[in-house]
Amino acid sequence: MVIEWISRLTDKFEVHIYSQNVEDVDLSKITWHRVPKLKGPHLFNFSWWFVANYLWRRRDSLFGSLNYKLTLSPGPNCFDADAISVHIVFAEFLSRMKLELRFTRNPISSWPVLLHRKLYYRVATILERRAYTNPKTQLILTSPHTVEEMKRFFGTEVELPVVSAGLDHQTFNPQRSLSLRETARQALCIPENCFAALLIGNDLRKKGIRGLLGALRRLRNLQFDLIVVGRENPAQFRAMIGDAELEKRVHFVPVRRDVEYYYAAADAYVGPSLEDTFALPAAEAMACGLPVIVSAKAGAADLITHGEDGFILHDPTDDYTLASMILRLYEDRNLCARVGEAAAKTAGRYTWDRSSRELAAVLERVLQRKCGPEADANTRYHDLQRPNSIAGRKPYSPKKYWSDLAARSHFSDATELAPILHPYAPAWFNRLIDGLQFRAVRRALMLGNVRPGAHILDVGCGLGRWVRRFEELGLQVTGVDATHAMLCLARERGERAPLVAGEAQRLPFRDAQFDCVSDITVTQHIPTSLQAHAISEMVRVLKPGGRAILMELIRGKGPHIFPRTATDWVDQAKSHGLNLVGWFGQEYLLLDRLVVHAAQAITAKDGYAAEPRGFLAEPASRPSFIARQFYWACRRIAAPLSAWTDPIVARIFPRQLATHGVFVFQK
Repeated sequence: MVIEWISRLTDKFEVHIYSQNVEDVDLSKITWHRVPKLKGPHLFNFSWWFVANYLWRRRDSLFGSLNYKLTLSPGPNCFDADAISVHIVFAEFLSRMKLELRFTRNPISSWPVLLHRKLYYRVATILERRAYTNPKTQLILTSPHTVEEMKRFFGTEVELPVVSAGLDHQTFNPQRSLSLRETARQALCIPENCFAALLIGNDLRKKGIRGLLGALRRLRNLQFDLIVVGRENPAQFRAMIGDAELEKRVHFVPVRRDVEYYYAAADAYVGPSLEDTFALPAAEAMACGLPVIVSAKAGAADLITHGEDGFILHDPTDDYTLASMILRLYEDRNLCARVGEAAAKTAGRYTWDRSSRELAAVLERVLQRKCGPEADANTRYHDLQRPNSIAGRKPYSPKKYWSDLAARSHFSDATELAPILHPYAPAWFNRLIDGLQFRAVRRALMLGNVRPGAHILDVGCGLGRWVRRFEELGLQVTGVDATHAMLCLARERGERAPLVAGEAQRLPFRDAQFDCVSDITVTQHIPTSLQAHAISEMVRVLKPGGRAILMELIRGKGPHIFPRTATDWVDQAKSHGLNLVGWFGQEYLLLDRLVVHAAQAITAKDGYAAEPRGFLAEPASRPSFIARQFYWACRRIAAPLSAWTDPIVARIFPRQLATHGVFVFQK
């Protein structure tokens, strides 16, 4: 599947493959970097491969002048992938294979192989949990049915792109199958009046061979054969076949490049997979005009309308129902022909060209998020990698800053506002600011005509303060925050709305998903060079006609604050496709600001900062205990009085005099 994809991406991308071997690839258009293969058990070689592919890519990047902009991995083959296509969810597969993998259910001779499988599957589940929960990695599903598995095992709440497999209709079509049928059945020694079922797969336990043998045991008095195509040693299945009394009915045949040969020989394809993200052989069988039976756990089930162009087995371990479906096809050859004809028409809609275009669109979005929407790819990449520094300080990282705040428990107070407003301020001050902001946000929602029931994305949700407020107002809320520790604290404190890990510059949501996007004092904490990327992402996930609400600083400064003038904020938003509905000033607090300016003048600190660095600092840097107490006593009077007079001040003074601007835009 991946080979079919990348062979069609060479017109848009320069493609380099890192693998231990390649087959059916035109190496005139693709550069192959061979990674050595270890002999021995598959688990050893896979462990080596996982480390080696990173080392080989790193070597070529450092010494081979190869500057890769995008890394695509089929499954969890590395932790630094920008995009991963999900072809199987091992956690789901392992949950269904618990009984099958018990030593007591297998002969002693197979225990070494069984132990190897159990270890390999366990390693695979660990790797996929690490890879699939990385907020920087774009997951690409190959079937819609995988969505629920991703939610159940990895807590994935965002809507992931689905790129279904395509089919080569020059190879897989009813006419070609008909022309090969007689030759194929003679070569496989299948009598013309014998009903031949087909199963293709590399991991036959995963493909449901036990359930299939159980079903055929119920039909052993009928004249049929089962053709099994795979690379596994048939000896490990002899006991199963013997128990089912099917020794002369089951034929194991080797994999061959012209796999359509086997489709031509068969009368039906039967794939009761325990877990199969897409089940490509079933789709190829449909294209060849065969009636197919697949389990609901196979992605190919999404192509099928039960009873019309195929049959869906809801429980892959239900051999009685499976036997009934096979018997129905066996007894009614007209039904076989009718369903097979409909299956070919359904499969005709799926082509590799279409699938590759969909994949290319996803990869281009990933590349744009990673490198930025404006500059050329090389410049954008290095701009994002360059640390944003503040003179005389360590490089500032928004994610690290908020992670540190979440980790330092002495910031917490009864209001739970300290980590997200003013960490060293008294609780009463944070409650005051919170009340003013809530009043402003409600006004902005009214200005934007955001009605109850609208789906709103709260960017930088932190501890879930605005998520709870929006829910109280009747909105459907999803929160996103780059700081995992903040999200964990929000969950611990009872927040049940969808909370997703992700950066504002790379929002993990599909295009045009939300009716409204709120950014309450978030972008101001992102370095100026990256603010445009954050705004661009908010516009991308906003539906046409949707509203964007921004509350940002328009004056002041600080080590982790990057304000703009009101005009700059508006111009930035307009440059990314937003139209201004209106804006107003927020937090004038004139008397309180006079107190702060006086304190800063005394301590030789200039400017009005949102978090004044002298009297709000940690104990080690406090001017003195008495001075701090006096400072906050003055503000205890000035701040509430200023807040009470703010509505009057807003009518008299220009809005540019406020510390924050609240902007409402429409896409």
